[in-house]
Amino acid sequence: MSAPILLTSQDILSNQEVPEWLSREYAVFRSKVLDDEFPCYFGTAAERTGHLRYTYVDEDWSYLPLTLSTFLELSRSDPETRHALVLFVKPETPKQSLDYYNKQFWSILQWLHDNDPVPWPKEIPIDPEDPHWEFCFDGEPMFVFSSAPAYKQRKSRNLGECLVLLFQPRRVFHGIEGGTVAGTIARQKIRDRMLKYDGMPHHPDMGSYGDPSSFEWKQYFLPDDNTPVKRKCPLHLRWESNYVETAVTKEEE
Repeated sequence: MSAPILLTSQDILSNQEVPEWLSREYAVFRSKVLDDEFPCYFGTAAERTGHLRYTYVDEDWSYLPLTLSTFLELSRSDPETRHALVLFVKPETPKQSLDYYNKQFWSILQWLHDNDPVPWPKEIPIDPEDPHWEFCFDGEPMFVFSSAPAYKQRKSRNLGECLVLLFQPRRVFHGIEGGTVAGTIARQKIRDRMLKYDGMPHHPDMGSYGDPSSFEWKQYFLPDDNTPVKRKCPLHLRWESNYVETAVTKEEE
């Protein structure tokens, strides 16, 4: 297995042994995320403050599980910082359809799941149709955001000429969870900015984690229009369910 590749913004900008295509794609990604009109101002702030880490894959995915584990070690060591990992996938020539990138996205998550060194965490259900389900790796639940060059209408999900995956550990949402005042304000602000940026409302499957009417996996790779996602989750989970639901007191809600 190859060594993990975990890069900072400065590593890429200084061209420290990174592929030419990665330098090019990162420049596009950076310019879009730093745009004052970009809907997710949390992402803009993370890019500006150096809280993002980056990696890439071409035809060889063998080092990706170790890279993600290395990133999660960093995240655990500094839980107050909203670290996220941006994965660039080598661009296709010519560019492909949205369905192609959708399948590629789920293939990468499947590869990670199949090579996960740690059992599924007990506090997360194994069924993607449970509103408390989240993709997990190395014992960590995380929200996975995707972008692809085939998006035409949903411009906020087109961040360059390649498929991009962004891994956000669930802990980075502490304080802005669904149902909190700060979380409600943040989501509304992002949705208002998204309406202006994309020229269309947010997708109807977008929701808050744990909301009985919302499923996380449907938000990972959205359609280019507002057609609801009807199919089942493409991920084939290999762990048996060991979900232990924890009681939530009124004070915690």
